[in-house]
Amino acid sequence: TLKTKNNQTLTSEQVLGIQRTVSAAVPNVASEDVAIIDTKNGVISEADTTKEEGSSAYKNEVDIQNAIGKNVKTDIEGTLSSIFALDNFRVNTSVTVNFDEIKQNTERYPNDGKVRSNQKDTSTDTSKGSTNTTESGTAANADVPNYTEENGGDTNTYTSEKSSETTNYELDSTIQEIKKHPALAKTNVVVWVDQQSLNNNGVDMAEFTKAVGVSAGLTPNMATPEGAEEGATPTFEGTFQNGDVTIMPIQFLDNQAPVEKDTGKTPESASKAWIWWLAGGLLFAIIAAGIIGYIIFLKRKEQLEEALEPEEVDYIPAEEAIVVPEDHPDFNFQTDAFHLSEPELKARKESLKNKLGEMAKEDPGRAAAVIQKWLNERQE
Repeated sequence: TLKTKNNQTLTSEQVLGIQRTVSAAVPNVASEDVAIIDTKNGVISEADTTKEEGSSAYKNEVDIQNAIGKNVKTDIEGTLSSIFALDNFRVNTSVTVNFDEIKQNTERYPNDGKVRSNQKDTSTDTSKGSTNTTESGTAANADVPNYTEENGGDTNTYTSEKSSETTNYELDSTIQEIKKHPALAKTNVVVWVDQQSLNNNGVDMAEFTKAVGVSAGLTPNMATPEGAEEGATPTFEGTFQNGDVTIMPIQFLDNQAPVEKDTGKTPESASKAWIWWLAGGLLFAIIAAGIIGYIIFLKRKEQLEEALEPEEVDYIPAEEAIVVPEDHPDFNFQTDAFHLSEPELKARKESLKNKLGEMAKEDPGRAAAVIQKWLNERQE
């Protein structure tokens, strides 16, 4: 791995020198087998760079292809989930990128142009010679072209003329340079989709394949059926110009995490274990609530019995509850209640009721004995 300071570049001669240095230092290693890479994992020694460029102009080819394939896969997954409302599917993509850079120079000239200059040249050549006698073996039977005999003179004259014309036109030329960067050459897409989901949603396989290809950036091949009217809508042939799309409808299995199973338990009993656990918990809660309720009921009943029945220690028989006037000289007794007026009788009843209530709070047993005495007197 080679790292330069201040992002300097290496020329091809410097790269070749490094390869030869490493080859000379390591036995049995040829210079062409030495690969030099930069900090971005770009191969410098194998890159088609100019003399002024010594580092890779792009990232590693594998990284670029993986990034493009990932983007294509994301677009396809978004189409399947948002447009076709599918959940169970898998997408595999494989892209091929052409990393060759092509430079093309084009020079064009127009058909017509303005006349820049016109030149004409004319020349005439004349020559004279003596008349020769007829040689043996030849006989002249016709006049020689361009031959003039001067009345039997001793000389002949030959004349020739030549003319030429040159026209120069002013033409405009256009020079165009086109540089093509790495481009996506081919894309292969495989989609694994749940057959049941396709049937439930009523998906047309032709339109489904076309949508997947278009979302991957492919151009579908369209054709008009034979015998169709003019202006008819072309139909999808099922293929693409710059790639292939394969749809694999399958039956998806439930994705369950593997669980270690006991040898003594079957899968059915393990799946129903939570039901039995819930039923047992509810039964235990009901029994516990019943026991607690029964205990509360017994406690409440005991408290009521204690409040209604006097204890043996505090119980006073009716005979002992009789108050003798001589024993309480300060107490105002009215032995003859029949001589009391009605307002006095009501006031006395109210007073006795209040006193009995206070007595019941302080001494329930004594209050119960007084009530029992009154009941006995009324029965007599």
